Amino acid sequence: MPFPLRARLSPEVTEAFFARYVRKQWALPLSTLPAAVVQRVAPRPGSDEARYFARARFQGLPADGYSALFAAILDHPRIDVALETPYLHADRAHFDLCLTSMSMDLFYGFRFGPLPYRAVRFETAEEWPAPEGVGTISLSDHPRATRAHNWRVITGGGQGPAKVTVELPGAPEAAGGARQYPVHTLAGGERLRLARYQNHAAREARTLRFIGRCGTFRYLNMDQVVAQSLVHATKLFGPAPRLGRAS
Repeated sequence: MPFPLRARLSPEVTEAFFARYVRKQWALPLSTLPAAVVQRVAPRPGSDEARYFARARFQGLPADGYSALFAAILDHPRIDVALETPYLHADRAHFDLCLTSMSMDLFYGFRFGPLPYRAVRFETAEEWPAPEGVGTISLSDHPRATRAHNWRVITGGGQGPAKVTVELPGAPEAAGGARQYPVHTLAGGERLRLARYQNHAAREARTLRFIGRCGTFRYLNMDQVVAQSLVHATKLFGPAPRLGRAS
């Protein structure tokens, strides 16, 4: 099955901007992946350097950063946070419903075999070359890294050291065991295995829900994960109260 991008872009452009990136990110040739995997960031004409996802109407970061955002969410009298606490299946007996972002294969002890994942390790240093004038660029020609992020541009500060974070893809074992990117291929063997886990999980749907990119084995962006969480919360607790506007 020919990769759809080749019908719209020259072989040279496809190789330079997509095939090299895919070989590092997924450790697979471009022809084995569904088009949706790489069309998340589609090629487009023009010089709009401010937006990474050109079709997204709104793009931005929390005003005080993600750390402050999640700290505010968790600072609630009905939320308890337990760190470095192993999950035990027996603990579910104490709750009516369990929401987990753990991957299904890990949750069920790999009874149907492992699901394929990739991971990214982040390195931040002043030595990395900074993208000129843009927040994020793809590093197709770099031997190891796939993307570079210029924090001076992303945060809008423009001051201080030009620290740059690069993404170094690899197997989950190379990133401390983190499973971040589900691997979907045209062959679809992973989907058959996933279906077995999903059918098994469906028997526990009354007391167990899998959520998030890892839990649902879906390649989701941040906005999609937030929307998914809001849908689950609405189904469980009803719609959120409307906030009034200050006059």
